Amino acid sequence: MNKRNKEIIKLRKKNNTLHVIALKYGISSERVRQILNTDKFPKYKIRELKKYEEYLKKIKILMRKNLMQEIIRLSKPDRRNKTVIERIVLIKILKDEYRFSFSKIGFLLNKDRTTISHNYKKQYESR
Repeated sequence: MNKRNKEIIKLRKKNNTLHVIALKYGISSERVRQILNTDKFPKYKIRELKKYEEYLKKIKILMRKNLMQEIIRLSKPDRRNKTVIERIVLIKILKDEYRFSFSKIGFLLNKDRTTISHNYKKQYESR
């Protein structure tokens, strides 16, 4: 992401309108909107994360009871939206609450360390 795009995102986070940002950079409001949308993780996943707050509570209980069963279920190759979101939440719990490294989480979920790191950072550190 280039410097201008980062500045545009910062301005938008400060509640500047698309029109004000467009005037500052000499581009159209539509172009500002496109820049903002291309530099985000798909919106549906962010909405889905909020929707799965109940799942977050459930998985914490499951982790106390049977952590490995949940990890095995989510380590299977499955790209359905629900499973992807559950996997992202599991990564967050393993990283933040259990202090697992990205390598260890990747090993448990049969994913590459960089994939795990990317998913975590994209969802939780960019907000």
